[in-house]
Amino acid sequence: MTSKTFGLSSPVYEFQRVLSYTLGQSSNVIVSELYNENEIDVVALSSNTAKAIAQVIKLEQNIGNLNIKIWVKDIKGETYEPNQTDFNTELLIENAREALINNPIIQSVTAIDDLSGNEIAGVSVVPTTIQFWNDNIANPSSFTTLLASDGFERVLNDQFKVFNQGKEIGNL
Repeated sequence: MTSKTFGLSSPVYEFQRVLSYTLGQSSNVIVSELYNENEIDVVALSSNTAKAIAQVIKLEQNIGNLNIKIWVKDIKGETYEPNQTDFNTELLIENAREALINNPIIQSVTAIDDLSGNEIAGVSVVPTTIQFWNDNIANPSSFTTLLASDGFERVLNDQFKVFNQGKEIGNL
């Protein structure tokens, strides 16, 4: 007899909150609460945004022996899966710009050079923190605080380099 672990687990709820406080900050995206056996819906206002989100986020998360499944849907309820797995940098950037549209935490999505000189997709995040209540049984009144860039690293697939960059204020 096998048993599945699901439900009230602090790391699972923490991930749902990270998803809400990063990707869900866009006015075009709604992130659901957890339901069923650790599933989360990410609902986009348009099919184009939903398609792009499905291409750029991690649709499954493994936290120990817990698996979280993220379903990307449009406002009509149609579900989207990635339609390609091999992207060039330009296509990754295009999808990320659509997926992260109207997100106040995102500074820009551009091509950057990695340490070996290869061009990769970079997501520049405003250097800010996100904080949310964490229902950790060991410390029930605790909050989780992390850099927004760290949250996006958990949410976006590994093809992106996420980094902090302040807003340009020009010459004083």
